[in-house]
Amino acid sequence: MRVKSTLYNSVAGLINRIAAMVSVFLVRRFFVMNLETEYLGLEGLFSNILGIFSIVEFGLGTAISFDLFEPVHKKDRSQLSSFMMLYKKAYYILGTVIFALSLCFVPLMLNFIKDYTIDGGNIKLYFIIYASGVSVTYFFSYKRTLLFALQKNYIVLMVDSAIKILLSILQIYVLINYHNYLLYLVLIVLANISANIVVSIICDRGHYYDRKCAEPLSEYYKQKIIADVKAIAVTNISWQGIVSTDNIIISLLTGVMNLAKNANYTLMTAAISSIISSVLGGVSASVGDLLAEKDRKKIREYFHRYCFIYFICSSYAALGLFFVSADVITLWVGRDFVFDTCIVFVISFNLFLSLVLKPLGDYQNYSGCFVYYKSYSVVTLLINLSVSVIFAKIWGVIGVFFGSLAAYIFMFIVFANIIYKHIFAEKITGFFCSVFQFVLPMVVSFILLYFMFREIIINNTAASVIFRIVMVTLVYFISVILILHRDCNYRYFREFVFLIIKKHFCR
Repeated sequence: MRVKSTLYNSVAGLINRIAAMVSVFLVRRFFVMNLETEYLGLEGLFSNILGIFSIVEFGLGTAISFDLFEPVHKKDRSQLSSFMMLYKKAYYILGTVIFALSLCFVPLMLNFIKDYTIDGGNIKLYFIIYASGVSVTYFFSYKRTLLFALQKNYIVLMVDSAIKILLSILQIYVLINYHNYLLYLVLIVLANISANIVVSIICDRGHYYDRKCAEPLSEYYKQKIIADVKAIAVTNISWQGIVSTDNIIISLLTGVMNLAKNANYTLMTAAISSIISSVLGGVSASVGDLLAEKDRKKIREYFHRYCFIYFICSSYAALGLFFVSADVITLWVGRDFVFDTCIVFVISFNLFLSLVLKPLGDYQNYSGCFVYYKSYSVVTLLINLSVSVIFAKIWGVIGVFFGSLAAYIFMFIVFANIIYKHIFAEKITGFFCSVFQFVLPMVVSFILLYFMFREIIINNTAASVIFRIVMVTLVYFISVILILHRDCNYRYFREFVFLIIKKHFCR
């Protein structure tokens, strides 16, 4: 059942991200053609500001996932219903608080934007509408989390895919015919509401819980939830400080044009991350279910495989972003939106690090080990902010990304140590040896591809994109086969793929 659910979630995740990526890239193309560049920078800034406000969630979403796995695994309907009623109230409060914070921020909005030409009153109105679209999702989040814990996240993903496609069609229509950013934002709000209502109806029809059989939680569970939320809150503040401050620092120190450039790279990295996380994200709920069984040997084996597949996908994604992004952006929105090579290198490496943190984060969160990271999270945030601000003043935009780079490296080391100490009760030396081995194909491929593309230059941009994608794919995966063919994780996934092919295509 776990394997079947994982496959369903992974396939749905892939469909969702392909649909989302195609839709977003098409919309962005028409956005750049029909609206001023400043609007593009504003959207990235709004997203970062709301990301910071979401800190008030205090890690409740992770706590829900962690707490729901046990009653779901034990099929304890009463306890599950009790948790759901509690989280419903909590999320209603959270959605209201986040929207209230957004309204309080409106008078300060213009102080965070440098060199803007759009009417200040309009910017404030746009932010309020954008904030309402984000806030409304909190009123339905508890049902989405339940479906995730039930390993039925494919339902949510398919609903989101359908709504996203419809939204993109309407947005393109509005951009072409009305050139109106206000209508563009209103459509986003309506799409968020529609998707969440549909997911809510589907969840209710599943009768997974019943408010009538919900009983007040025991004092033990109340104290446990409070302790978990406190621990995760500190971690979430740290994480949001990393992912939600780049655009704000860029806006304050370098101006709106760099925001617009970064918006395109942010969209590309988000699309790549989402595809990988969605395909492999089907494993996430299975991790929680596996940890509930408390079989340490199986948990450790699963962890190594989970890390291996993330390293392979993350390395391929980082190489692709570095070598192909300039041509893609040139073809997509124009050469003026391309960053320098050194900046793209740091962005690509940050993408790699943020992705390989995912399996470590899942194991830490779903095992309850997030309580041990609490003391490190403030250090992580300080590293990110101090490095970003200091280096941005010295080197400009690239300095901002160095802050994220330093924070990701620190987090990876700390996460790995926590997992090996508190879950496996083993020394971590062997894991870092494996990490070096997993990274080696990426390093070898980077060197080969760098010299190859320096010698082979194709003037046609579209042809260059295709050529570079093909060469990155061939060089990287040949390197993986040659370097990792003896690794047990490589052999496991090779046999798994052959089994799937034999089962479905060789009848």
